[in-house]
Amino acid sequence: MFKKSYIKFLPLCLAIILIAISYILDFSHDHLLKIHFIDVGYGDAIFIEMPDKTNLLIDSGHEKYAKKVMSYLSSRLQLSRSKKINTVILTHPHKDHFGNLDKIVEKFLVDKFYYNSDERMPHSGYFEIINIVREIIKPEILKRGDKLTFSSGDVELRILEPEEIAGMTNDSTIVAWLKYGETSILISSDIQMIRQDKIIRDFDFIKDSDFVQIPHHGGYVSQEFASFFNTKNFVMSAGTEYGKPFEEEVSKFKGKIYRTDRMGTIVIKSDGRKMWVADE
Repeated sequence: MFKKSYIKFLPLCLAIILIAISYILDFSHDHLLKIHFIDVGYGDAIFIEMPDKTNLLIDSGHEKYAKKVMSYLSSRLQLSRSKKINTVILTHPHKDHFGNLDKIVEKFLVDKFYYNSDERMPHSGYFEIINIVREIIKPEILKRGDKLTFSSGDVELRILEPEEIAGMTNDSTIVAWLKYGETSILISSDIQMIRQDKIIRDFDFIKDSDFVQIPHHGGYVSQEFASFFNTKNFVMSAGTEYGKPFEEEVSKFKGKIYRTDRMGTIVIKSDGRKMWVADE
């Protein structure tokens, strides 16, 4: 009798166990977007962890920060139990942005590599590094109007610039707007004043970005650009090279400014409803 009752309730017990396991797994999966502005002095290395634990790396910092960048990436990948960087984007061919790409593609599996294809006036060492990249993975070109999606479409990266390869190298840098749920951040790279004013004319929706990256490590910025955004949260990857950041330029941004030259690596998190700077 007991055996028959046990068999009768076995499917129900299994169903309850499966629901509990599913709940635990879902609870442990925090569904957070994490944007790491790695402290690489004057330069950019932005590692973005998606809610589904896939990832994106935008630029890689100067080669003198190789040990820090490689160690940081390794530790983050180990935590997420991943062995690969899903997507890499090089915004433009300056050494403080491409400096460690060769080491990255040699050490980690990389699924996709994007760049702006501007090879007119690159910094020294660019061709040596990009040729190593090309031996491992075929670069694809990003331009205005392109869109990349991550985390089963929950995260969207819209490319705002370059519309064309023209002017100085920084004028053709990749500028991107990252959106997750109701939250977003503008990643401005080294965009110059003419292009700063152009994107705020052409893309009014970026006005409501939760965070804005201050362009070019605290370089020259137009007053129109600095005062355009509704947000009071700004982030800047900066060092002391080249006399930057220019404090008179940085002061044009009214609000809380999170800076790697004073705070070290900065991690911004989003749950799709709000975006904040984390304590890690």
